[in-house]
Amino acid sequence: RETVAAARERYHALRDDILPRAEQAITPTLAAYSAGQVPLVSVIEAAQVLWMSQRDLVVARAELGTAWARLRRASSGEVTP
Repeated sequence: RETVAAARERYHALRDDILPRAEQAITPTLAAYSAGQVPLVSVIEAAQVLWMSQRDLVVARAELGTAWARLRRASSGEVTP
């Protein structure tokens, strides 16, 4: 159960906090670049953070599913999400 709880916590943190912050950083960074206030590398870094956050969310979702499957198998399928 601890594995499921940890996987769920990581998934929710990514979905509810980390990914939204990465998404919110893109627009002002692009605007600042368009206005000549920041270099292109700032846009690339912001995009990289967004892509890594999206990738991490997909991995976390898969890990949560795997943790649930292992728990259900260990408890003969009597556990519900």
